[in-house]
Amino acid sequence: MCGIVFEEFFHWGVPPFVVGIIIVLALGIVNLLGIDIFAKVQNVVAWSLLGSLLVLGVIGVVGAGTGQVVEQPFMPDTDISMVLAVVPMAFWLFIGMDQVIPMGGEIKNPTKNLPRGIFISVLLIFVLLTIMVFGFSNYVTWGELGAADSPHIVYGVQLLGPRVGMIWMGIVAILAAISTVNVVIGSISRIMEGMAQMGLVPAILGKRNRFNMPFAGITVMMVGLCLVLVIFQAADAEGLITLILTGCTFWMISFVIAHINVLVMRHRLPDAPRSFKVPFGPVIPILGILGMLWMIYNIDPDPEFRAVIWRMVIVALVIYVVYGLLWVKLKMKRPLFKPMPVEEILEIQKEHEIKYETAWQERLAAKAAASGKGKGDSPSGSDGAA
Repeated sequence: MCGIVFEEFFHWGVPPFVVGIIIVLALGIVNLLGIDIFAKVQNVVAWSLLGSLLVLGVIGVVGAGTGQVVEQPFMPDTDISMVLAVVPMAFWLFIGMDQVIPMGGEIKNPTKNLPRGIFISVLLIFVLLTIMVFGFSNYVTWGELGAADSPHIVYGVQLLGPRVGMIWMGIVAILAAISTVNVVIGSISRIMEGMAQMGLVPAILGKRNRFNMPFAGITVMMVGLCLVLVIFQAADAEGLITLILTGCTFWMISFVIAHINVLVMRHRLPDAPRSFKVPFGPVIPILGILGMLWMIYNIDPDPEFRAVIWRMVIVALVIYVVYGLLWVKLKMKRPLFKPMPVEEILEIQKEHEIKYETAWQERLAAKAAASGKGKGDSPSGSDGAA
């Protein structure tokens, strides 16, 4: 999307996937340079994106755009079954808040701030997108939106004109891509690091660099994303939608598994330490499972297109299941479907936390010594680092 937007702006002839690769590599380097650099980039991008969406939505709602206001029914289709059929596509807009969880160890007071931040994020996105939809209805016909490969660009052009609208919405698209890729690289690299600590993937993925970042996982993410861009460089809008909905289906499956985990662990380990307790007993997990399964079944209104998505998901799941079975039996040498004791997991986690904290303190001390400062009067001594 970034590459397409740049091409529409500058007409420089650079293939869109090349621009995508450059952005992925740049954000990978940002992640390698430490959590502070990552957070600064993410804060600037996220607030700029949210602010832009709010302003563009409000302009559309109050009819303050330079384009022609259209008259049309607010709902494009009053058939509730057709409306419900596209809910799974809307689910994609709310994916991502969970990506902050793997960074919990680097967040102040994660027990309170993580759940609070996720709830606020979901609510904020819902409000902003609702305002945007009201704005869409005033300036773009539903038929144009349905036929457009980039409906947000169509809205921007018809709201503020071909130049201002295109540039502004193009910037929004770029900010959205940067925000998504930055968080995906940072969070999934930490998921792989945690899996490496548990012995579920190669140990190299648990290594950190001198900036205390999981460099192996970040590198794998950079290379993997670049390969995806190269492989699908010629994909049209339909091909990209197929990829998005396939990824969306995987995400829903992971949420189903997470809900099942909650139910199982509540039954097996009701008194185990936890950072957050889902309210109302089993009600929310069960509703979540049913909702996810329903959205997976209705991932697209077209039965043929839906079957293509399901086939891709099934093939990938078979590959992952075979890998999991072989790895657990041959590498980990553990019995299948036998849970690891909580005490063992906590011990592994504590061991790695101590190791990385010690290494980080040693690097800070060495840096302070090299700059001619003693550890006691260094502003980045042990207390500050903690």
